[in-house]
Amino acid sequence: METLLAFFQEFVGLGAAVLLPFVICILGLFFRMSLGRAIEAGLFVGIAFQGLVLAVNLLITSIQPVMQYYESMGSGYDVLEIGFAAPGGASK
Repeated sequence: METLLAFFQEFVGLGAAVLLPFVICILGLFFRMSLGRAIEAGLFVGIAFQGLVLAVNLLITSIQPVMQYYESMGSGYDVLEIGFAAPGGASK
């Protein structure tokens, strides 16, 4: 039982970019898609998710100097708000 628990903890620990394609593939098989189409859908979702993560990380690294500037001024702008969809989709 501990081996099974350790396996699932390691699998979940790989992150959303690895876990999400498997979940989409299993959902596709549940809804009676063919195996090839389910795997294709899972890969497309995984690639799109990774692209979203890259775009959000690029946004954060490019805006970081501005955040540090406003923080050093003491103006109260110390939070980066990019909306719910991007960080919700790109959470690691």
